[in-house]
Amino acid sequence: QRSKPYYMETAASMRSSKVVYDREDSAFMTMTPQMIDWENALNNASWFHWSGIALALSQSAADTCIKGLEIAQKKGIRLSCDLNYRKNLWKYGKTYEEIVRPLVGNSEIVFGSEDEYEVILGLEKGTFNGMTIDENGKFIINKPVCESVMQKVKTLYPNVRLFSCVMRLIVSSNHHINAALIFDGKKMFYSK
Repeated sequence: QRSKPYYMETAASMRSSKVVYDREDSAFMTMTPQMIDWENALNNASWFHWSGIALALSQSAADTCIKGLEIAQKKGIRLSCDLNYRKNLWKYGKTYEEIVRPLVGNSEIVFGSEDEYEVILGLEKGTFNGMTIDENGKFIINKPVCESVMQKVKTLYPNVRLFSCVMRLIVSSNHHINAALIFDGKKMFYSK
């Protein structure tokens, strides 16, 4: 029996959290496109959701996911994706931008975080600063920044119907403030 594929060392004081992935030789990592009969697996399916992690583990895992996406598209199945960028998983010679970026535009709905949208757009880290603290110490959503970044994403992926973004402001090692937005290409919807 394999050990857990994910370990998290919790942050303390000034030290940030650390994540270690143990996915070597897992069934998912060694999967090949021939192992799944996508035609039959997707019979009667109405939705195919994929994750950037599926493409990060190995070339064969990426090829398997891409084959599933191709069959799903051919069958007219609706697609959604979670960008799920985990830089520590990309070890087989391909990059997230090279593999994931071209596939995102085939999805109807895209989920991601500020960091993941920065990577997809090729923006400098910290550009998408969706939450800030105002001069009174109140946490606020930086709407002009959110709207600017999400418009860029929509320009890059005009066929995507909905974009969802989770935003996080780290106050301390054990205190995070979260918010989310949904962008339908015309209007932004914000959580508290």
